[in-house]
Amino acid sequence: MKIKGLMISIIVLLGIGLIGSVYAASPGKFAIINISGEMYLNYLYNITGVEVNKETKRPNEFTVDRVYINTRSTLSDKVAIRFTTDVDPKVVDKAKQGYVILVKYAYADLTNIVPLTKLTLGLLGNSYVGLADGLWGNRIVSKSLLDQYKVMSSADIGLSATVTIPQGYGDIVLQALNGGGYKLLETNTNKALSARLYLTPLPQNPTLKGLGIAGLVYIDKDDADNAKNRFAGLVTFKNSIVNLIGEFGTSQDTIINKEKKSEDISGMGFSAAAEVKLPVEEGPLKNLAFIGRLDSWDKNTDKEKDEVMRIIAGVSYEISKGVKAIVTLQNTDDKNKDKANQDIVGQLYVKF
Repeated sequence: MKIKGLMISIIVLLGIGLIGSVYAASPGKFAIINISGEMYLNYLYNITGVEVNKETKRPNEFTVDRVYINTRSTLSDKVAIRFTTDVDPKVVDKAKQGYVILVKYAYADLTNIVPLTKLTLGLLGNSYVGLADGLWGNRIVSKSLLDQYKVMSSADIGLSATVTIPQGYGDIVLQALNGGGYKLLETNTNKALSARLYLTPLPQNPTLKGLGIAGLVYIDKDDADNAKNRFAGLVTFKNSIVNLIGEFGTSQDTIINKEKKSEDISGMGFSAAAEVKLPVEEGPLKNLAFIGRLDSWDKNTDKEKDEVMRIIAGVSYEISKGVKAIVTLQNTDDKNKDKANQDIVGQLYVKF
């Protein structure tokens, strides 16, 4: 952990030094440093409870799930950079030593080099997960399908090319990634290859301009022939009243054991989510929204009793610009466990 912390510190210092030197050399509209952030502040009360010495205890806890600190700078009309840190709350549960700071994004964007194309190099976002999270707009409540059930990381190290389809019809993103996610370094010489398409078929139609369709193909095989393939798609529709999104995904893994025998594991799942606002233009009720989501994920379709089904229902209220309070009731039915689990979750989203 000390070595990892030292490496992160060196990266931060080098990044600050680079930005500072560029800023000194190129004053004006370029090389201005912009800092922003997001926080996910949570309180969870477990309704179901757990049995302790023949007595039912109902655990509750305060957590800080995310603290994104974004540093962005446009160095020229061709180059922009981003550096984002996050916290890892899981370390609190295991070691009780406090939060660990992670590097979530560290990349450079190159534009105006290839027509209609943006090249991104470094620790960057997964093209499909980032799209699904952005369209859903409530990552604080739940991540997108593949990320939520830990079959795809939200960020990785690699190279990305985003090709814009003219006249607002969407984009195509091609990525070559290490494959280990943003918490792991490279462990093999092969690269994961990803292609994501997003189409908005009627961008000029006033009624249907919020309709979108996306698809993903993700292929990964390491040096030991372990394979990790992902296929996903989504449909979304958004206007001033409703925000709807449906996802479907599959995972296909091949695991090579010590005896060089292979095991194939196929997973499958879907998600349907909605956010509905009241049709009012003035008054406090215009900031109120109702949230609902249904998830189902079967991590091994050839095995019984390993499906997880989750239902979320609640309300959100935008207190002010960039500040949203959310209260949800969440029911998780994990077939591996004896009974379903119900939680009341209160959350505060802060963007600054």
